[in-house]
Amino acid sequence: FVRSFVRSFVRSFVRSFVRSFVRSFVRSFVRSFVRSFVRSFVRSFVRSFVRSFVRSFVRSFVRSFVRSFVRSFVRSFVRSFVRSFVRSFVRSFVRSFVRSFVRSFVRSFVRSFVRSFVRSFVRSFVRSFVRSFVRSFVRSFVRSFVRSFVRSFVRSFVRSFVRSFVRSFVRSFVRSFVRSFVRSFVRSFVRSF
Repeated sequence: FVRSFVRSFVRSFVRSFVRSFVRSFVRSFVRSFVRSFVRSFVRSFVRSFVRSFVRSFVRSFVRSFVRSFVRSFVRSFVRSFVRSFVRSFVRSFVRSFVRSFVRSFVRSFVRSFVRSFVRSFVRSFVRSFVRSFVRSFVRSFVRSFVRSFVRSFVRSFVRSFVRSFVRSFVRSFVRSFVRSFVRSFVRSFVRSF
């Protein structure tokens, strides 16, 4: 009886102890091991694989996406925007700028240039023209005037002077001569008679 009791007791105790101990040990060990293993594995896996995968995938995806997006965006939007911007803004700006610049520049430049050119040209032209004209005119006019004046004046003066002088001289001379001759002749004739 004792043997059987001991056997049964030992069996039941050992079974219960082993079961409880093994279960608790296995549970705790397995849990801790699994946790640590899983943590380490997951960490290492995630760190290595996921990072590399994510990096490569993200890089490739981002590159391809960015390239395609940028190409399509740039081709469609930027071209249209640039075209419209250039057409509208640049045309209006260039037109207004060119108009204002040309107006102001042309006004200021042309005014200053015309003023300086006119002043210098007119001064030089007038000086040269006046000098040459005055010289030639004075020379020709004075020569012709002096010649004609001298000729006409001398002719008229000489003619009038000679005529008047000769007339007066002849009249006075003849009168005085005749008077003196007559007086002397009469006196001599009377004396002789």
